[in-house]
Amino acid sequence: MGTIGMDIVRRSTVATGDTRHRAFNGTVRLTSGEILIFYREGSDHWVTDDGVVKMVRSSDDGDSWSDPETVFSHPEMSCGAHHAPAQLSDGRLIVPMTLIKDISQRRYGGHYRSETHIISSADGGRSWTEPTQIGPMEGWHWQNNYGRVRELPDGRVFIPGGGQKLGEEPWYSGYFVSHDGGRTFPDRVTVAHGLADEIDLAPLGNGRWIAMVRDLEPPHYLHRSYSEDDGRTWSSPVNSGRLGHCPSFLVLQSGTLLLGHRQLDRSRPHGCGLIASRDGGESWEQLSDIYTAPNDIRDCSYPSMVLLDDGRVFCSYYTEFVDGNCDIEGVVFEVTE
Repeated sequence: MGTIGMDIVRRSTVATGDTRHRAFNGTVRLTSGEILIFYREGSDHWVTDDGVVKMVRSSDDGDSWSDPETVFSHPEMSCGAHHAPAQLSDGRLIVPMTLIKDISQRRYGGHYRSETHIISSADGGRSWTEPTQIGPMEGWHWQNNYGRVRELPDGRVFIPGGGQKLGEEPWYSGYFVSHDGGRTFPDRVTVAHGLADEIDLAPLGNGRWIAMVRDLEPPHYLHRSYSEDDGRTWSSPVNSGRLGHCPSFLVLQSGTLLLGHRQLDRSRPHGCGLIASRDGGESWEQLSDIYTAPNDIRDCSYPSMVLLDDGRVFCSYYTEFVDGNCDIEGVVFEVTE
C-alpha cells in the first residue's frame, strides 16, 4: 500500500478587513452546495468580552465569498462558534456557540461564566431562531462547545465540547445528547476526564466511532478513544503520540480518516497540520501542512474541513495573529492514495 499524498489546488481569503482577531471557524457544506463558515471576531484571543459570531458563504466551492454578516452577539458576553456547524437530515442548519463572560479571569483562577447555546436555520442561514441555552447543566461550573455536530440514524444528535463540574478541578470532554432531532439536549456523555475542552468525533462504520481529545497540559498530545456502540460508551483515552490542539476529523469516500490540528511539533514551524489514517486512527501518516505560520506564532490554525462533490477537500483556518490582526482563509486540496 503506497503513501498518502496531499496537493493544494488553491487558496482564498475568506474574511478580512480592519484589524481584528478572526478565528475559531466552523465550516459546513449544505445540500444546496453552498459552503458556510461561522467564526468569532473580536479584539483578541478570548480576553476581551466583545467577540461576535459572523458568517460568510460561497457558492463556488470556496473560490469567492460574501461579505461577513453578524449572526449573533451578546451585549455582555463574548461569543464564538468553533468547528461545529452541521445540516441535519431534515434540512435544518444547527450552529452551537460558546458565550463567555469575564474570560480573562480563567487565566488567573478567578470566576468566569461559560455557556453553550444553539441557533438554527431552516432556510440555509438566511434567518435564525432565537438562541437556546443547553449548558451549563445542573451541577456544572461551565460548559462550552467544540467539535462537529453529529446526527445518528437513530435520531440522536451530538454536540461535543468540554466542561468542569462544580467543586471539581479536572475538566470533562464529551458531548450533549439530543433524542428529538436536535431541539433539546437533556443528556451528556463523557469521553475523557482530566484532558481539555476540545474534542472531535468521527464515525468509522458498523457502530464504531473514534474521538480525539486535546490534552490540557504541555506538550499537548492528542488522546484517542473508541466507541463500539454508536457513542453510548467509550474506551479509556490513550496518548496517540501526535502533538496538537483543535482536532478536526474528515472521513474521505475511501474510508481514509483525515485529522487536521494546530501544529505543535517544535521541529517544524507552527501552523495547521494534517495527518491521515487508513486503520481507523490506530496509526497516522504525516501529510503536507495546510498552513505554515510565517512568523512561527502559535495563535493560528483551527482547521474545519468539508468534502466537495469531486472528492477534493475544502478546509478553513485562521492565520497567525500578528500586530493585532488575523484573517480566515480557505484552501482546496486533493488527497491521492
